[in-house]
Amino acid sequence: MGDEKRKKLLRLLDAQNMLLEEATLLSFTAGFKLACGIARDLETDGLYAPTPIIHNNR
Repeated sequence: MGDEKRKKLLRLLDAQNMLLEEATLLSFTAGFKLACGIARDLETDGLYAPTPIIHNNR
């Protein structure tokens, strides 16, 4: 493979890796925001509070 073709291939691979990294970060960020929103909704509805422990003293 010639030097020019090799350099072009390396640039394309670098660009592909950068796009993959950006897509991965955006996906993580979207999932994290979704999880935070769900937790906030559950807290607001009172569904995220710990369940009280009831002891039967006999």
